[in-house]
Amino acid sequence: RPGSGKTTTAYAFVLDRLRKFGGTAWTVENPIEFAKQGQHGKGWLYQTEVDDDEQIGPEIRELYRLVPNILFVGEVRDARAMKEIVRAAGSGYLVVFTFFGNDLANSIGQASRLASADKSTDVNVAFAEVLRAMIYLELQVPPVEAKVRETAWVGDDEPTGHSRQLLVASPLFI
Repeated sequence: RPGSGKTTTAYAFVLDRLRKFGGTAWTVENPIEFAKQGQHGKGWLYQTEVDDDEQIGPEIRELYRLVPNILFVGEVRDARAMKEIVRAAGSGYLVVFTFFGNDLANSIGQASRLASADKSTDVNVAFAEVLRAMIYLELQVPPVEAKVRETAWVGDDEPTGHSRQLLVASPLFI
């Protein structure tokens, strides 16, 4: 759901990777959630804001010419955007994107269906070939069920003086 840490986690990954390994990353967002454009360690981040979701796919295609090392797409809700994400990942770009889903398995299926909205099985196969990792994030109020603790990464549940919530991450690495 909104506010569960998707964009924060994605930015943390992208910026840490730029700091450590360098290179160039471009974002496509509607709207830009965090102003982070500039140099980060050895690398650079450039941000692009589009006015509506239908512009994300075409904007990704335009970014190919700039030859970034990383593409970061925020809040994918459009079939053309997902199809371009699959195409970019299949072309060798590291692509990080945020997406809404009900759980990890549902999110994989939903992303795959969105990528092949035109009923193209080729895109579905390509999605399966390029998917390397997915992390489902959910904020939960303690106590966290034992079943969740056994199957997910769970943050620290010590009181902080703030409203207590735990970020539960269910990862899949391929």
